[in-house]
Amino acid sequence: MSIEEIQSKLIAGHRIRPEMRDIKLPQNVLKLMKRCWRTDVSERPTMNGIWLELREIRNSLIFKQQYAKFNFQQRTI
Repeated sequence: MSIEEIQSKLIAGHRIRPEMRDIKLPQNVLKLMKRCWRTDVSERPTMNGIWLELREIRNSLIFKQQYAKFNFQQRTI
């Protein structure tokens, strides 16, 4: 899709979103993205809310990675 096509669709009121089925992201990241795209601005998270949620997601991913390493080490001992 060209820039001109995107511009004309946006001006006409169409919402352009990528297909999410082929994107490999944690489910909570996808849910956050979809909330950011809500039509009603009042239903979208604030920037502070996004930052806090992304920080929580990052911390949970770090914890899962550390747990996986620990669990692997326990099994090999």
